[in-house]
Amino acid sequence: MSKYSEQFKLSIIEQYLSGSVGYKQIADKHNLHHSTVRLWIKLHAAHGIGGLVKKFSHYS
Repeated sequence: MSKYSEQFKLSIIEQYLSGSVGYKQIADKHNLHHSTVRLWIKLHAAHGIGGLVKKFSHYS
Protein backbone atom coordinates (compact mmCIF):
# COMPACT_ATOMS: atom_id res chain seq x y z
CA MET A 1 0.00 0.00 0.00
CA SER A 2 1.34 3.40 -0.88
CA LYS A 3 1.59 6.20 1.62
CA TYR A 4 -0.82 8.45 -0.31
CA SER A 5 -3.95 7.29 -2.12
CA GLU A 6 -4.56 7.93 -5.79
CA GLN A 7 -7.57 10.06 -4.84
CA PHE A 8 -5.40 12.28 -2.61
CA LYS A 9 -2.83 12.69 -5.38
CA LEU A 10 -5.56 13.62 -7.86
CA SER A 11 -6.94 16.23 -5.48
CA ILE A 12 -3.47 17.78 -5.18
CA ILE A 13 -3.10 17.82 -8.98
CA GLU A 14 -6.54 19.41 -9.42
CA GLN A 15 -5.60 22.16 -6.97
CA TYR A 16 -2.47 22.91 -8.99
CA LEU A 17 -4.27 22.80 -12.34
CA SER A 18 -6.88 25.26 -11.09
CA GLY A 19 -4.08 27.82 -11.41
CA SER A 20 -4.68 29.63 -8.15
CA VAL A 21 -1.69 28.22 -6.22
CA GLY A 22 1.78 26.89 -6.93
CA TYR A 23 3.78 23.81 -5.92
CA LYS A 24 5.08 25.24 -2.67
CA GLN A 25 1.76 26.61 -1.45
CA ILE A 26 0.03 23.26 -2.05
CA ALA A 27 2.90 21.36 -0.43
CA ASP A 28 2.86 23.60 2.65
CA LYS A 29 -0.91 23.28 2.98
CA HIS A 30 -0.77 19.46 2.96
CA ASN A 31 2.58 19.06 4.75
CA LEU A 32 4.36 17.63 1.69
CA HIS A 33 7.67 18.43 0.07
CA HIS A 34 7.25 20.60 -3.03
CA SER A 35 9.27 18.16 -5.16
CA THR A 36 6.72 15.43 -4.37
CA VAL A 37 3.89 17.63 -5.66
CA ARG A 38 5.88 18.50 -8.76
CA LEU A 39 6.63 14.81 -9.42
CA TRP A 40 2.95 13.83 -9.16
CA ILE A 41 1.97 16.61 -11.57
CA LYS A 42 4.63 15.59 -14.10
CA LEU A 43 3.71 11.89 -13.85
CA HIS A 44 0.04 12.73 -14.36
CA ALA A 45 0.84 14.92 -17.37
CA ALA A 46 2.97 12.22 -18.98
CA HIS A 47 0.99 9.07 -18.14
CA GLY A 48 -2.44 10.12 -16.91
CA ILE A 49 -3.93 8.42 -13.87
CA GLY A 50 -1.76 5.37 -14.52
CA GLY A 51 1.29 7.46 -13.64
CA LEU A 52 0.03 7.83 -10.07
CA VAL A 53 -0.41 4.12 -9.40
CA LYS A 54 2.23 2.55 -7.19
CA LYS A 55 4.14 -0.07 -9.15
CA PHE A 56 5.79 -2.81 -7.15
CA SER A 57 6.68 -6.47 -7.34
CA HIS A 58 7.08 -9.17 -4.77
CA TYR A 59 9.96 -11.55 -5.21
CA SER A 60 10.32 -14.91 -3.54
